[in-house]
Amino acid sequence: MGTTYIKINHKIANCSIKARGKNFTKTELLALVDAIEARRKFLFGPLQGPTLTQYHRDRAWEKVVEAVNAVAPVVRTTKDIKKKFKDLKTRTKQKANAFKRSTKKTGGGENEETPLNEMEQKIISFIGTESIEGIAGGIDTFQKRGKYI
Repeated sequence: MGTTYIKINHKIANCSIKARGKNFTKTELLALVDAIEARRKFLFGPLQGPTLTQYHRDRAWEKVVEAVNAVAPVVRTTKDIKKKFKDLKTRTKQKANAFKRSTKKTGGGENEETPLNEMEQKIISFIGTESIEGIAGGIDTFQKRGKYI
């Protein structure tokens, strides 16, 4: 981080500018998804008293960071890793929803959206399809039912 001095209304303000981090490489992303998949019980499962505590969850995230840093050209922090995984989940859900919407379009023909790649399919396999498709047999609370009085 560098310090920049900006002149605003004849006064000098001291501002810190954060340098943008390096992009994750494909090998880093694969290592990230594989490490999280191997530890998903600890990372996302319910905490269970003395057998699984926040201490265990923090150690599991440290192991994920170690796995990514083993293949990374730059050192990644736990905060970077968590943010990247959150962003990956979001983008994967969006892509899966777009693919699903495209298959239901009228007019037939081929699906215009690109299918999920191997890494995205892994992410979907352990975050669950319910987050994309909804709960099977669930009730749509926004659906109109019956007569209005």
